[in-house]
This record gives sequence, structure tokens and C-alpha cells, in this order.
Amino acid sequence: MRFLTARPSTAAAVAATAAALTFAAAAPATAATAGGGDSGDGRGETVTVMTRNIFLGADLGPALGATGTPEFIAANGAIFAQMQASNMPVRAKGLADEIRKRKPDLVGLQEAALWRTGPLDISAALEQQPVATEVYQDFLCLLLQRLNRKTKTYKAVVVANEFDFEAPADFDLDPSTGTLGADGNGRLTMRDAILIRRGAGIKVRKAKTGQFDPGISYSAKVGGVVDVTVVRGWARIDVKVRNSPWFRFGTVHLEAFDD
Repeated sequence: MRFLTARPSTAAAVAATAAALTFAAAAPATAATAGGGDSGDGRGETVTVMTRNIFLGADLGPALGATGTPEFIAANGAIFAQMQASNMPVRAKGLADEIRKRKPDLVGLQEAALWRTGPLDISAALEQQPVATEVYQDFLCLLLQRLNRKTKTYKAVVVANEFDFEAPADFDLDPSTGTLGADGNGRLTMRDAILIRRGAGIKVRKAKTGQFDPGISYSAKVGGVVDVTVVRGWARIDVKVRNSPWFRFGTVHLEAFDD
């Protein structure tokens, strides 16, 4: 089996990439090394995989480290602005070009973020019950749109939801407007996903997702008020690629930070 890795954007990407490779390496030794078809040396079918941390688009550290409500609201606004500046539509084009060029059979993705907005609702943060539904940017959707722009080449077969948090944000970066500077709510849902190449003779069964125990996950009291746990998790599939035996492929998103 051939592993195609990309340069991680954050420290979290290093852990996630290593974990994804370890998970995929559970495949039987009959998987060989490049392209497609039988290797011709008795080792069986060739399967190519890729792992990629998309990067959620911003550093959450300032919000997780905020000690007061105004600081927390300002940090959330800055995070949203940073995400906008990271320009996922443009990054999606580059990543899609990379995937189409390398033509991996299976792709494990981490930090396939879903950003949403909604009216100001302080209780959504205090009670940790996200309610914002207006999609601002769906990183997975943007990538798939680019991948399938001319022909349908890839599709998602499993998506795992992880950290899902909503909070008031200073969207206009002006603390004199709104309530304590907050103009509305921003919501981030972190996701992992697995893509397969269409028309490549790939069969999938037993797709499954899971989250790691919150008790051993990173947590912080944000704004000096709300305890937030940054949930991480994994997604996996049992898969058969052309003439290969069935094997298990997964993508894992681990935490880069400690308490």
C-alpha cells in the first residue's frame, strides 16, 4: 500500500496524519504500492491512499484561553475573521488539484470544518446547545465541489462529527456595537471524513464513527464561565479495492495540546 501524505498546517495535523497512517496500516500485507491493478509479483492488489488535514482555518487558542466575557467575544470575532482570511475556497482548489493528480483510491480527511452563523443567543454557549443553522462555509462541500467540478471523481462515504461549539462573536470587530460587542453567534463543527475514488472498483461496508472519551480530552473554562471539552474522534470503513481482500481504513484526529 502506498501512503501519500501532505504537509500539515498545524501541530494538530502532525498527530492526525501519523494517526491516520497508523490506522490505515492495519490493512493486510497483500496491498502493494502504486497506481492500480495487480502488482504482478504475487502480493495482490495495489491500493493508494492519502491523508490530509484540511485545517479548520483559524487558531482557537485565544478563545479557549479567554478569562472574561468581553475577551471571549472579541476572540471569537477574530477567529471568524481569521477563518475568512484563510480562504478555504482557494485552498480547496489546490487540494482538489493535488488529489486529482495523485488519484488515491482512498482519502482520509481531518478538520473538515463546518462553519455556521445565527442570531445572538448567549444561552447556546452557556448551555452548550448549538442552534445556529445558516451555513457560512462547509469545507467538505467546497472540496467535493472542486473535485467533481468537471466529472464526478470522488465522494464521501462517512463523515464523523466531533467538536461542536457555538458562541457569541464580535463579527464587525467593533466592541462598541451589539451586546458586549457581540453581533451574532458563530458555530464551528469539526469533522473527519473518508473519500473514495469513483469508478475505481471500490466497495464499502460497515462505515463507523466514534469519539474519544471526554474524560481524557482537552478541556478549558472559556470566558471564565463555560467549561468546554474539545472532542476528537475517528471514522473508519471496511473496504475492498478492485481485487484486494477486504481491509479496514480509517482516519483519526488526535489532540495536539495537553492540559
